[in-house]
Amino acid sequence: MKWLFWGGYGGHETGSSSGLDFMGYPCTEDCSGHEAGYEWAEEQGITDPDDCGGNSDSFIEGCQAYAEEYLEKEYDYGY
Repeated sequence: MKWLFWGGYGGHETGSSSGLDFMGYPCTEDCSGHEAGYEWAEEQGITDPDDCGGNSDSFIEGCQAYAEEYLEKEYDYGY
């Protein structure tokens, strides 16, 4: 699984019941919803977190994580 972190990593607790987070978003169980949203956003070319939607908070957060990462890279490279 990519982008999966244990809650205690680096001394930062996530506050999630599973102790996992996905790029800063807490997971309730296994982060599969976040992963699905991230992959969907990548496939769709989503570059604005406001363009993320869906029926699941975790899916939306995964999509937002992809878009936020995209914007950060864009800023870092000056596009």
